[in-house]
Amino acid sequence: MRICSLVISIALLSAASSRTWTTCQTEIAPASLKLQFTAVPERAEYGPGEVIKFKFLLENQGSHDILVGRRFELNKYVWLEITGPDGKELPWCGKMGESIDEFSILRPGAKLQALVRISCEAGKNSGFSFEDPGAYSVRAHYHMPEPTNSLKRIAAAAEIITGRVAAKPVTINIKKPPDS
Repeated sequence: MRICSLVISIALLSAASSRTWTTCQTEIAPASLKLQFTAVPERAEYGPGEVIKFKFLLENQGSHDILVGRRFELNKYVWLEITGPDGKELPWCGKMGESIDEFSILRPGAKLQALVRISCEAGKNSGFSFEDPGAYSVRAHYHMPEPTNSLKRIAAAAEIITGRVAAKPVTINIKKPPDS
């Protein structure tokens, strides 16, 4: 009797954990759509206070049209997790952008790219503050935050990405300031 209860408990625990795993996997964009997201710095090394820009690229490597945001707006379509030399995540500085949603249909084989400033410095009121010299690790992902039902009207026959599309992590270096 104890063996039977143990087997049933293990089976239920196994079913519950596989259900949790499946639920977590919905965060990832379906592989069948084959949308590739790339986030690379304009340069690998920057001086103190220099403007830091990243080249963002979306490429449809699949065989279906995909609806995407036309702009690579930070904290809306592009999310960055930046860890500084001290091992802590960099906070966002400034205010969030206010833009009108614009979308594009990315046909099979088509690309959408832009060079986007990610640093917050004098005269610019949004981005990340890279104050300390050293190596910064940058993880980026692309995500369509709008509800799928509202996007279906815009998308027509195009597919809609419902999860995150992650780029490969990269590292940039901030040089030490020159001695005065």
